[in-house]
Amino acid sequence: IAEMLDRRRKSEERALISALRPLVKSHILRAAEADVEVLRAEFLVAADAQTAFLEATETAVAASTFGGDTPPEIRCVGPAPAYNFVSLSLATPDRPEPAKSVA
Repeated sequence: IAEMLDRRRKSEERALISALRPLVKSHILRAAEADVEVLRAEFLVAADAQTAFLEATETAVAASTFGGDTPPEIRCVGPAPAYNFVSLSLATPDRPEPAKSVA
């Protein structure tokens, strides 16, 4: 049953991301924290796209069949800092990553 639930969750997650991806500059997927949670993610949305993003979210969630007859719950929290979407590495081709110390 757990594998079936995971497959359904991944399918719904892909559908939600596909619906929202055109409206965002970037996104980061997070691990679901509950069995009934389909998607936990952070989205970088331009200010002028926020209304369209919220409307698309409501439409995509309403089309979700993950919860059966139970209406889905949407929680949009923000804004998240833009630095959540930055990846930083201090390594360069001429300066490799520092060696890890062994204690």
